Amino acid sequence: MIRFLLPAACLLLNLYWTRRLLRSGAGKILIAGWLFMLWMLPFLGALLVWLQTRPPRRANQAASVKEARPAAPLQYDCGHQRWAWRDLLTVRDGMLMADLPKLRAAAQTLPPGKRAAAKLNAQRGWWLHLRDWLGGDFHVSENEDSLLLSPFSRAQREASLRSIDRARKAIRKLLPGLAQWPNDHKTLLLVLENEAQYHRYTAQYLPDEGVFATSSGMFIDGFYPHFVVVAGELSHIEPIIVHELTHASLAHLKLPRWLDEGIAVNTEWRLCPAASRAETGLPERHRAFWTAERMRAFWLGDAFLAPGEANTLSYDLARILVENLAREWTPFARFVHQAAVKGCGRAAAESLDVDLGRFAAAVVGHDYHAGWAPPR
Repeated sequence: MIRFLLPAACLLLNLYWTRRLLRSGAGKILIAGWLFMLWMLPFLGALLVWLQTRPPRRANQAASVKEARPAAPLQYDCGHQRWAWRDLLTVRDGMLMADLPKLRAAAQTLPPGKRAAAKLNAQRGWWLHLRDWLGGDFHVSENEDSLLLSPFSRAQREASLRSIDRARKAIRKLLPGLAQWPNDHKTLLLVLENEAQYHRYTAQYLPDEGVFATSSGMFIDGFYPHFVVVAGELSHIEPIIVHELTHASLAHLKLPRWLDEGIAVNTEWRLCPAASRAETGLPERHRAFWTAERMRAFWLGDAFLAPGEANTLSYDLARILVENLAREWTPFARFVHQAAVKGCGRAAAESLDVDLGRFAAAVVGHDYHAGWAPPR
């Protein structure tokens, strides 16, 4: 009660002296000066006192506030039934993996109109459980089109999501009639802290036997398509994001590996020219390397998984072939749509009036014979 009496008394006192000043007959300028001091100086004094007595702000106060981290769900709500997440996850080679066949089976039991929401819930749940498994500074970030799991700072995560959005728009514009993302799920990007984590994770999607080329990014197709990269400066991983997003946009076409990679590399080079580079001496290396047997592995896609020279030259040959075949977009787009249905050789002959075997032989500097043709 007392704390209100003092301000009230001061207010009444100010009103009294204001009335006396207005009736004093003094000049207008003098009255205005006294009124200013009478009413404004107390507020200025109170402001100075507050500035001197307020609690000091700690320099690291903002940094000490932790970001909200939604808890990983215990159950996967799939409409008419619920699944315990512990039954949908498994640990393989020290890495937490989602049991995709079970998630697929759960979503397939729903009417088509409800599957999209169920798949999105599954994607979020999987990413949140993987976040907790990876520990450290991993966070799940999301916008309208993308879902990101990374060890990045908040600013880096926001920049990464913007980069994905820009890349999606640019790819759609660069590949009209080809690039398409499904409406029932978001773009999923997993950024892992180091090469060891990356190889443990991606190894789960490679054949059990064989020696495979190293990589810094991988698009993993399937019921929950996503792509994986190793953490680094955004300028370093942007070309990988573009490359893997291109794969994601073409996944609905079920293209042969060489064509899929050729389009992805050319898209990466077009949209990230600063990162595009070709190794030296490639024409001579192509001429020395390719044989009919190795060309068969190229057409079938096996050469892209092999380490060493086979991997390097396969990507480069795919890039050169697509760069030349796509000089006229409309017939090239028609060829791409027909490639998985009719086979590359027949589709190229019908849409582009090109013999792919002869064309590939000419590119690498060899005389053509029947063994160079893509398998039917």
